[in-house]
Amino acid sequence: MRELETSKKKIEISPEIQKINSETISVLKKGGRTMLDKNLTLNLIEYLVNKRMSVSNNQKPVREKTKPVKLIIPILSIILTLVMIGFALYHIKPSLFDIFKNKKDSTIDVMKFAHVQLYGKNEILDCVTARITRILNFIDELSDGDLAEKITPTIKNFILYGNPGTGKTLFVKKVAYHIERNLRIKELREKHGESTVDDWTNDELEEKIKKVKSKVRFILVDPSNVNHSLVGESEKEIKALFVDAKDSKGHEVSIMVIDEADSILSKREDVKTDHGSSSRSQFLMGMDGVCTDLKTKLIIFSITNFQSKIDLAILRRHSNKIYFALPNTAERECLIKNMLSKNSKRFSSDEIQELVDLSNKLSQSQITRIFIEIFDHFDTISVKFDFSHCKDMFQKYKRSLFSKEAELIETDFTLRKNDLKYIYDPNTRKRQRNNIQG
Repeated sequence: MRELETSKKKIEISPEIQKINSETISVLKKGGRTMLDKNLTLNLIEYLVNKRMSVSNNQKPVREKTKPVKLIIPILSIILTLVMIGFALYHIKPSLFDIFKNKKDSTIDVMKFAHVQLYGKNEILDCVTARITRILNFIDELSDGDLAEKITPTIKNFILYGNPGTGKTLFVKKVAYHIERNLRIKELREKHGESTVDDWTNDELEEKIKKVKSKVRFILVDPSNVNHSLVGESEKEIKALFVDAKDSKGHEVSIMVIDEADSILSKREDVKTDHGSSSRSQFLMGMDGVCTDLKTKLIIFSITNFQSKIDLAILRRHSNKIYFALPNTAERECLIKNMLSKNSKRFSSDEIQELVDLSNKLSQSQITRIFIEIFDHFDTISVKFDFSHCKDMFQKYKRSLFSKEAELIETDFTLRKNDLKYIYDPNTRKRQRNNIQG
């Protein structure tokens, strides 16, 4: 009862208490054992007990300021933890980072393919361009029901196979360029009229074509981006690939090119893992129209040097198959004459025919490489070399008819006169001047 009465009494603070140093009171509140002021009276003790050593609700407790030095260790620990998490994610889940890489549009400007040199297959090139354009017109003009009676999903798929260096990749680039050009001219004909466009000069037509919006989205698929070692990741990448390809990004048609298709679309018996089979199945669904409907303007070109490794089910999904053999006599002659047009020294018909005969069983890329190596002796576009030099180069490549051995013929790194002017060290120039060849 007495305690209750005491608590109800109004506490009077004596002058002595008011004079007490605030630091002394703080020590008491913290439970410190520091020696207190001797003037501390019983009234003060009674006051503190009644107040239960509490701070008023309107007061904020005074906290000791943290020194900047003490913050360094926690900050460094946080940074180190974040670095370790990032390192672990990069190695454990690479696809998380691929998501950001795939945000960048992979479209290639196909108008740059205008200068691609392709020898032979010109008739096939024109036919493929016409048939793809025809399919695109059907998609635009026909209803779903009528379209299903005219085309199938696999008719939009092409597979190009044959020996290495025979121009398969060049062919696809030229197809993309021709479709781009064809669709731009189609728009001009619809806008200005067929007769008006036909009356334009070549220069006028080319100038008008440049001003038309791009029509073809060219997507080059790198097998390394879809061949993941982790289970399920490849399937996700392939599915995302077809989803992305369906979006033409403002273009009229998407052309997907799968280079080295045998590394992705190999036979079932050659696939050593279950998720490898799942990856192939995901591609099958994409090519069969499961991932894309019939109205989707997606044209697929698969390229392989090893057609025997391609799964039969994959081959069935490509309604259009084009074989690329080594260039025939007419194609080799056309290629050689085109290369010789840069030479200021003219060859006779017999000399050209001899080079054509020497180039038998060589691919287009090998023949081109021979001339590029000859041109490398000169710094100018216009070159000058004689027949004997050219013949020697062809004979060098004809020592073996096996492509692998021909590819491994050692390059001639004998210092030439035009090499010397790109060496700026005077001591090296002086040492090599007497050793150079013309």
